[in-house]
Amino acid sequence: MSMNPELKRNLWLELTPHRLAGMPLVLFAIFFLAASLDKTEASKAISGVSVVLFIALVVLWGTRQAAESVNEEVRDHTWDGQRMSSIGPWDMTWGKLLGSTVFPWYGGIICLVVYVLSSMVAVERNPVETALMMTLAGLFGQSVAMLASLQAVRKDRKYNKSNAAGIFILGVGLTWPIISFALNASVMFKWYGIEFESLSFTTMSLAVFLAWAVTGVYRLMRTELQMKNGPYVWLAFVCFISMYVAGFGWAEDVGNGLFNMTTLAASTATLAVYLMAFSERKDPVSFRRLVIAYGRRDWHRTLQELPCWAVALPVVAAASVCVMLTSGPQAMDGVPQTSFSMLVLASMLFVVRDLSLILYFNFAKNPKRADMLMALCLFLFYGILPGIMSGMDIDVLAALFWPRGDSLAFLSVAAAFAEAAVAGSLVLKRWQGIYGTA
Repeated sequence: MSMNPELKRNLWLELTPHRLAGMPLVLFAIFFLAASLDKTEASKAISGVSVVLFIALVVLWGTRQAAESVNEEVRDHTWDGQRMSSIGPWDMTWGKLLGSTVFPWYGGIICLVVYVLSSMVAVERNPVETALMMTLAGLFGQSVAMLASLQAVRKDRKYNKSNAAGIFILGVGLTWPIISFALNASVMFKWYGIEFESLSFTTMSLAVFLAWAVTGVYRLMRTELQMKNGPYVWLAFVCFISMYVAGFGWAEDVGNGLFNMTTLAASTATLAVYLMAFSERKDPVSFRRLVIAYGRRDWHRTLQELPCWAVALPVVAAASVCVMLTSGPQAMDGVPQTSFSMLVLASMLFVVRDLSLILYFNFAKNPKRADMLMALCLFLFYGILPGIMSGMDIDVLAALFWPRGDSLAFLSVAAAFAEAAVAGSLVLKRWQGIYGTA
């Protein structure tokens, strides 16, 4: 069986004889130095240094390599040639993911072996499971970094160093807290009423999320190779992540527990909508294809052309309805249940307003800074303006920008509906200016 050509190319580039010989020599020199500095507890010192080196190699260096693997191809104008090759999306996915990070992993595996052996000598807890957790965390961070870089390439095909830096920070920012939590915390907590130990739960969660991240990379690689994806995998992920986060809202009191869980689920799905609304392309041509497919009643193509943020909206709506239905126990605090329902309704209408404004800015003739302008608007709508009004003791006007769950809830709903209607009409007018009444 022939080797994956993309992986083979990276192996030849990354694993040169000098590198293969130099990495273990440098690492074992550092281990020897750590043991020499702390002779009384040499095994514990080596164990700690091996974790630090693993983080430096796999989490820092490896994540950067994964984030840059596609961006470098775009910058060097070789990506289009690779896209036209005979390599399939799955081979390209794991060939890039494992191939670009193979040298950091070469050193990282050495560090893991040393960590397990030294931890056994130092009688530290669960060294094998901890090593497995660190492996999954490293792969997860690298997969997320590659996923984000592919999404950035899909949105804007220009190489941008600030984007690359942001993607690197994202990958490291997700991985480092996970490793730190699992290494330093030995606590028990409940998820859906089931008690877990922190290390075991982190390991199981990482395995699942790693599978989702690799699936995301594979789907984006398909789009780069001019293949179409359906909406069902993304819809399944939004449902999964909403239910996963909801499990942390479990409470012994069933009523409060259900309310907490549905609120967390709705908030998570809403966050997914905003995340994709900002990260996806929103050019009129893409929406034109969607309108044409819908006009022809080609439902298969219509679903393929749907943006991911639109696919997640039904999950937001369903979870929001569940929040309304489970908000009864909160009425005991003196706030009517109808106020909670109107708060949820206002929140949904504000989401519609925000999405409409995002499209309005992106449908402009020069949408270069459209998303940045919308981010500034959100900062004004949900932070600055309500804060100014509260400081001036005119909280009643804050309901125009922020969903309320008190006596002003009705005003908040009315304002959100009016703003969503105005924003929607602006989008429609700009669309008609581009394509007429089609």
